[in-house]
Amino acid sequence: MLLLLMGLISCKQAADHRINELQNKVDSLEKKVSDTYVPGFGEFMSNVQVHHAKLWFAGQNGNWKLADFEIHEIEETIDAIQKYETERPESQEIPMLKPAIDSVSHAIGERTLRCLKAVIPTSPTPATIVTGLRILNLTS
Repeated sequence: MLLLLMGLISCKQAADHRINELQNKVDSLEKKVSDTYVPGFGEFMSNVQVHHAKLWFAGQNGNWKLADFEIHEIEETIDAIQKYETERPESQEIPMLKPAIDSVSHAIGERTLRCLKAVIPTSPTPATIVTGLRILNLTS
């Protein structure tokens, strides 16, 4: 009986030690994750700007496969803004972009420049981008 009791105590101590080791590993990994770089709002917006320009030029040149790729890149960036920039008030306005993105996706699906120009009427110049940001109150 005494031998059985000593065996159980020994197993419990080994299990407690293993639990502590695992908890230390979890804590270490959580710290690494929290220290991982996440782009800022400006970097996300710059990414949208680049893909918007590529989307416009792809449509102008009838490269519908590239246009489709670019609109999906914009969608992914917008999803990332919602995921990583939750504390910014601008992030709460992101859902209003969904109808516009749906319209662009539909125009790309139609594969006609006329449809695309109806939803993206001008090339993405710095002036049109700044105007768009002002409409969203993202710049002064």
